[in-house]
Amino acid sequence: MRSFAILVFTAVLVGGLAAAAAAQAAGEEIRGTLESINGTERTLIEGATVVVSQDGAVVGSAVSDEDGLWSVPVSGPGTYQVELDLATLPEGVSPTRAGAESLPNVQVRAGQSKGAR
Repeated sequence: MRSFAILVFTAVLVGGLAAAAAAQAAGEEIRGTLESINGTERTLIEGATVVVSQDGAVVGSAVSDEDGLWSVPVSGPGTYQVELDLATLPEGVSPTRAGAESLPNVQVRAGQSKGAR
């Protein structure tokens, strides 16, 4: 039976005037969790690569850990593209639908905590 990879992306930004110093220290990032679904069974995906770019230039990449978690720091608010490297998925795992390995317009805004799927 074929498993499907689910990409969960969350852009995290610290907001508010009181948090300005924390924002400078922590910075902004795009992060998420990778998991595969096989029927009713969910398995976290370790070792898959996610690449974040902006205007065609790679901003950074990350490899999912044993909990399926990954994060990539970004330089600030803006529109980013997030791409799952399909070659790094475990054998037999594929996206839930064609094109699901790519999120072309992830909006990161100052002071916003945002999730996208």
